[in-house]
Amino acid sequence: MALAHLSLAVHILLLISLPSHALYQPLPEFDLSGFQQVVVTGQYSGLSFATDTNQFHQADHGAILSLNTNTTFDILSTINGNITSACILPTTNGSFDLYIAGNFSMTGSASTMNIAKYQYESNTTTSLDQGLNGPVNTLLCDTTTNAVYVGGHFTAPINVMNNSAQLAEFGGNVAIWQNNTWSAVPWKGVNGPVNAIVRTQYGSIVFGGQFDSTTDGTFDYIPTSQPVSLTLPAVISGGNSADTVGYNNPSSIVCPNGTQTPWLLQDNQSGYWQATFPHPVTPSLFRLINTNYQGRGTQNFSILALGTNQHFNLSYIDPTTSQMRFCSVNCTLPSTGTSSHDFQVVTPILASGVQISVNSWYGAGGGLSGVAIFQSEIIVHADNDINVSNCTSTTAYAQNYGTSSVTGNWTTSLAQGSYQWVLTNSFSTANFTNSSGAIDYKPNLPENGNYSVYVFTPGCVGNSDCSRRTKAQYITHVSPSLSVNATVDQRNATDGYTLIYRGWIPATSDLFQPHVSMTLAENATQPSGKTANLVAGYVQFVKEISNQELNSILEYQIDQWLQNNSTAAWRPLKNDGLPRNSIVTTLDASTLDLIIGGNFNTSNFTNIVQYSYSTSKMIPFSSAGLNGPVNTMLINGSHLYIGGNFSRPTNASQLALNNLAVYDLAAGTWNAMENGVNGPVTSFAKYTSPNSTSNVLVVSGPFTSINALNVSSGTALYDITQGAFVSTQQPFLSGTVISTYSVANNTILIGNIRAAESYQVNALSVIGNQYQFNPIPLFPTDVSYHTNAGMYWTNPSTGNSTMIIGGQFQLPNNIQNIAMLANGSWTGFPMTNWQGQVTTLTVAENNLVIAGDFTAITDGQNLTSLAVWNLINHTHLPVQDLQNDDGSHPIVNIVRKKPDGSGVIVGGKFSHAGSLPCSSICLLDINNLQWSNIGGNITGEIMDLDFVSNQLLIAGDLVVNGVQAYLALVNNDLTSTPLGYNNRTSLPGPSISVFYDSTNGKAFIAGRNASNSYISQWSGDDRTSLLTTDLGTNSHISQIFMVPSTQKSDVLSKGGLIMVTGQLDINGYGDTSAALFDGNQFHPYLTTAALNGSTGSIRSMFFGSCCPDIGEKNYLPVPIVILISIAIALGLVFFVVLGALLIMYLKRRNEVNTSPKGAPEAYIGKPPRRPQSLLAMLMPAAGAALMTERSSMSEHQTNGRPDSEISQHRAFSTGNRLGGEVVEMGSGSAVATGGAGHHLRSRRSLSERLTPDPILPPEPVYFPMPSRDSAASEVPNHRSSFAAAVQIAARNNAENLPPSEERPHLYFAKFEFKAREHGELGFNAGDRIIVVDANDDVWWMGYKDNGFGEPKQGVFPSNYVEKAPAAVNSNNPYRNSLQST
Repeated sequence: MALAHLSLAVHILLLISLPSHALYQPLPEFDLSGFQQVVVTGQYSGLSFATDTNQFHQADHGAILSLNTNTTFDILSTINGNITSACILPTTNGSFDLYIAGNFSMTGSASTMNIAKYQYESNTTTSLDQGLNGPVNTLLCDTTTNAVYVGGHFTAPINVMNNSAQLAEFGGNVAIWQNNTWSAVPWKGVNGPVNAIVRTQYGSIVFGGQFDSTTDGTFDYIPTSQPVSLTLPAVISGGNSADTVGYNNPSSIVCPNGTQTPWLLQDNQSGYWQATFPHPVTPSLFRLINTNYQGRGTQNFSILALGTNQHFNLSYIDPTTSQMRFCSVNCTLPSTGTSSHDFQVVTPILASGVQISVNSWYGAGGGLSGVAIFQSEIIVHADNDINVSNCTSTTAYAQNYGTSSVTGNWTTSLAQGSYQWVLTNSFSTANFTNSSGAIDYKPNLPENGNYSVYVFTPGCVGNSDCSRRTKAQYITHVSPSLSVNATVDQRNATDGYTLIYRGWIPATSDLFQPHVSMTLAENATQPSGKTANLVAGYVQFVKEISNQELNSILEYQIDQWLQNNSTAAWRPLKNDGLPRNSIVTTLDASTLDLIIGGNFNTSNFTNIVQYSYSTSKMIPFSSAGLNGPVNTMLINGSHLYIGGNFSRPTNASQLALNNLAVYDLAAGTWNAMENGVNGPVTSFAKYTSPNSTSNVLVVSGPFTSINALNVSSGTALYDITQGAFVSTQQPFLSGTVISTYSVANNTILIGNIRAAESYQVNALSVIGNQYQFNPIPLFPTDVSYHTNAGMYWTNPSTGNSTMIIGGQFQLPNNIQNIAMLANGSWTGFPMTNWQGQVTTLTVAENNLVIAGDFTAITDGQNLTSLAVWNLINHTHLPVQDLQNDDGSHPIVNIVRKKPDGSGVIVGGKFSHAGSLPCSSICLLDINNLQWSNIGGNITGEIMDLDFVSNQLLIAGDLVVNGVQAYLALVNNDLTSTPLGYNNRTSLPGPSISVFYDSTNGKAFIAGRNASNSYISQWSGDDRTSLLTTDLGTNSHISQIFMVPSTQKSDVLSKGGLIMVTGQLDINGYGDTSAALFDGNQFHPYLTTAALNGSTGSIRSMFFGSCCPDIGEKNYLPVPIVILISIAIALGLVFFVVLGALLIMYLKRRNEVNTSPKGAPEAYIGKPPRRPQSLLAMLMPAAGAALMTERSSMSEHQTNGRPDSEISQHRAFSTGNRLGGEVVEMGSGSAVATGGAGHHLRSRRSLSERLTPDPILPPEPVYFPMPSRDSAASEVPNHRSSFAAAVQIAARNNAENLPPSEERPHLYFAKFEFKAREHGELGFNAGDRIIVVDANDDVWWMGYKDNGFGEPKQGVFPSNYVEKAPAAVNSNNPYRNSLQST
């Protein structure tokens, strides 16, 4: 009960520590202490106790987890993609906000594009506006500005309704989240991905990645600077327009205002809408509105550039997923709504016009309700009609146009050659200096920046006015206090583009409008003729890149920018020595210098370098750096930990690093992190266990091996203090950990964590009590491993206990699939060329039977699914192979030792054993290694079996006497009975595991049909009843057995719980690997995860001792017991003394009357009688007085059945194809115990309660040491049948010698004797007793049949037996003897 109380206490602690949003999962009371040890086999690398519904086990991608003080992981949030970075900002209420970023679209159930905020106090996740339109690589939570700097490979924050406005502000790959809104950096962005952002000790912010310039002047990022005029002089036309009047005018949709009439195509016909420009244009964005008229509309379209006949490559935001999409000849326009949809030009094309082709449609035909075209160039034409046309009434368009205003008389004409519309002011040379002609160009500048201002002047030759041209003056008004003059000679023969200003110009605002004024130049030369001309084309503003000399590093002096808005605030590092095309992956600025890591190479340094701010120079690391890319860094004190894809320092070939290194910044020396890992390292994170002060570095990456030995899930834990990898007593993590943070007593972990469990174990562990695991040192060298079965065996020559396991694994020293653990080290068997796996084990007569689904070779002999190995001599024992008639591979699913120890029952899928027809089940004589048939009328595949008295209960997919069955009973006469076949719904499919519970008098069966798993019960007739199908479709049960519990139910009326193992999907909880079933519902107990992060499974459990009482124990209250004991003691003292005196008197009187010649052995050679002997002689009499009370208590424990009856109900096995074997006495007192296949009894027979427990290895041990609680022991030297021993003893009765071990005698029990003390042998009247020691007058030593043909040893009172006549033989009737099968 102590462990039961511990179970309750642990659950209370768990309940206290769990978050409020978790639903606690209580377990019923149960007690595993009677098993001594419970060893768990399976396919898993991590294991946890199930605690609550919020417990984390597996995720497809990213996750935010909380590691609690009880070593369990709680889910805080899950992400449907990859997390690449995380950081925290404190909040005003003393809590914090956790920002996560990467490549994802959902966080929990919330839509969050690539970045999100998790609020710890409220346990909620929110999107940052609509997110970002591309992956994020890095975050910097800057507490100085209370802002989050974001770097990655994106263009801008998402704004589905106005994406073009975002593209005009953001230049790509950099953005800032501050005050709950997005803002751009002053230089808009950079032209390549950003991988790292840090704030230096000097206040600057450094961006690293792969870029060479800022993006504050490129075509891509100002796509809507200016609309293209689609009214006259532009020409609009359509192809296959509808015949319906009012719906066939393509010009009606060029200035959409929400009330225009749509343009439609003819029914079920393709067509096009076309615009021809008055001058060439480089479109940057198309804005389209679908018709949504009577179910009609355009579905797929393409846009052709006239003049070049090239299709525009376009990008757009999918309104359904908010993801960036690309298209060219088959773009999709959504059918619903009347909102506009922007399609940005990816590759610019100069076009004289555009054609929008409608390729497919919704409803009866295609059409459009609005078309707008934008250009990135900011051009202001002298002819204002070209600038704004008749769309100025549409507010959305008027605000983006530049305008021009004229003074004087100007005429419009089409310039020859360039075909540009221009204005000309003609005036008399007589009044040349007083010309009144002037034009003011007013651009719409969307942002501050460096601009180049160009003037277009058409050539004079084509217009035949060269003699009339002169000079013009252009004044660029940069600010209210700054104007710049430029003179342009207009007598250019061909079209000319003249730069009139380059420099900083602020954006257009209500406070100031930048503009350019054109007049006659003061130094203009007067033409020789009577008329002079001023010609005005257009003025173009070109945004220039502010910095084109970047080598993947940009430093931002934020304070300098905030003070004076100077472009000098962002620049390369001073004296930047990085080579062009460098890739910067990681930065560290925690010291006064900046450490740069990535992929770059110079003659002085490679892949890692230190930038000194004090000297403005790059300082190489020792040996010039590393010979491969650096991906991550972390400083701890004076040591820099480095991970990447390298093998050694660049100039130090003798030091092997294997992707991990430690650099001593003070000493300038390289050191290895043990033997490293076998693949790239991508991230580091510091981690402190909630229950430990150890400083651990979490190492993550796509590697599969640590230290060139231990397999890994891509995450390794490195103890910084110890300088070594940690393999035990740490959580299991599969995937990549990006960041960790300590909160109160918990640890928050963020990353692409596929699985997380409390304990890191490799397919083998021991449950120390209900809530504690002890690891077993199993370190497979292959990534695909699992254990299936196991057992204990004690070597009779050394007394050492050995654990034996089987499965599919590889261990160091060429150990494969079968291994033995003794004294802390593993040894194997000389078996090679393995294919397949071991699934079941047993030991009989110190011979190990290895079986499963495999082929192997030993001693030159081919092995097929079964092998026998003598554990004493370490030799292979040849056995005839199992075969199938059709030549298919035979499979063995279960091996069980016969109760009398003389043979092993083998079940599976086969038709012959050697030449012997033996379908599905055979008996192997373990002494002569011969096969015999024990189930001739059964075919199919046997998965498991158990013993019910002298019958066999068989589970599988069977045919019995021509009838399909999933359960059958093999009788003592070898006839078989199919069970449950009259009611097929009671067993929905083939059975997998079976065991018999004698406490409740039922057998329980687990199996699976095509869609589900089930558990059923059988109560002794030919019917079975279904208990549950309440498991998910992915459930697979591998084993069931009973565990002690006082809890009762309708199914388990006398107590106990059913342990169910496998891969279980429990409704209301999820995936588990072990659960307790009370006959009505499942209670999750254990969860596991495989190495790759998938759901693990428990194949079987085996035990250190078998088997505890299952049901409830009824005890009187302690005070009453004490009072009764005192009363009995006082009464017995009187009767004992009186009885002793009376017996002594009668005994001595009898000795006086004995003739010396008739019975000399009665007194010759006797020692003086001891006081203990007197009391011992009186014990049977005294015991009789106490027997009434003891029998009363025994009835509660055994349901009123005598021990002899209990002995006949042996069982019953966990019944699993993946199992081992129960405690067994071998020759020389060898002991084997085992498990999942090992006969786990719900109420042990007397013989098994007397079986010694195994002796475990000396220190160090990896599992708890069992105690010895047996009352008697098995016969060490009489392993032949008891019947044979009876015949030998009977023959010895004729000899006139006292009985001895060498010459035993046969006696019969005259009376029933109930064993009460350690070492006593209980029996019933009529039982045959083989006496081996009669030296004492009162207590003799002897053996009896334990009910299964095996001898049982103990002492008993000599006056309870009488000698059998010499003529007696083994055919005489006796009790508790099982007939040979």
